[in-house]
Amino acid sequence: MQGPQTPARLAAVFNAMTDAGLSKSDIAKIAGVHRSQVSRWFTGETRPTYDTAMRLAAGITHDGHPELADEFVIAAGYGGPAALPPEPEPTPLEELLGSAEEAERIRAKIRARKGPQAERYIALIEEALSRPPEGADGSPGHGAQRDRRSG
Repeated sequence: MQGPQTPARLAAVFNAMTDAGLSKSDIAKIAGVHRSQVSRWFTGETRPTYDTAMRLAAGITHDGHPELADEFVIAAGYGGPAALPPEPEPTPLEELLGSAEEAERIRAKIRARKGPQAERYIALIEEALSRPPEGADGSPGHGAQRDRRSG
């Protein structure tokens, strides 16, 4: 019997993500990788690193698919739901930039370019900038661990 992190199980989770309306491009954006990397995950050629898996799990949870996030973390071989890091509270742009004027200037730029979706983009920016850099939680940081061959 195969263990929890089999390529077939991971492929089934990715297929469930696409059934839920997430394209390979969407998955790549959420995970912060190139679409070709996602294709390699779908075929079982490689599997995501821990940092990438946690970023994708948090992103698909945020997009309303927590059940897929849990199954994905297990299928990728990184534990179960308890393995997911807690979501940080977003830090307002004013605090991140140290200036209310600069924050409003950036918000105005985003509103001008994104129109009705601007507030969602602003919230996503605040959320992304609030996260600790990769490796801050003791997990491998930038480039420290490449996607591993599954097997």
